[in-house]
Amino acid sequence: MNENLLEYIKTLTQTDRKGLLGKTLKGMEELGELSKHVLPYENEGSTTHRFVTKDQILEDVADGMLVLLSILYDEKIDYTFDQLQEKMLFKCAKWAELQQRDMRV
Repeated sequence: MNENLLEYIKTLTQTDRKGLLGKTLKGMEELGELSKHVLPYENEGSTTHRFVTKDQILEDVADGMLVLLSILYDEKIDYTFDQLQEKMLFKCAKWAELQQRDMRV
């Protein structure tokens, strides 16, 4: 991810009045909005009366990622993006292992 963007997000996090709990709840709200848009996009039952574009889904993903990064940079958590990437690589390896197990079943 662009280093300038990460620094901008970190600065915005430091000036945000929401605490860790508020950011976490905001993250849940953003994921709910993503779900609200993905359901009709995938033509799930009882949602086909709503029209959703890919751009709305992209906006929801961006909103969610911003909130998650603000949690990462919160003064009570205070991890770096490098630490996040390291953890994500570890988690990807576990995910790949699960996929390999599923293919063998």
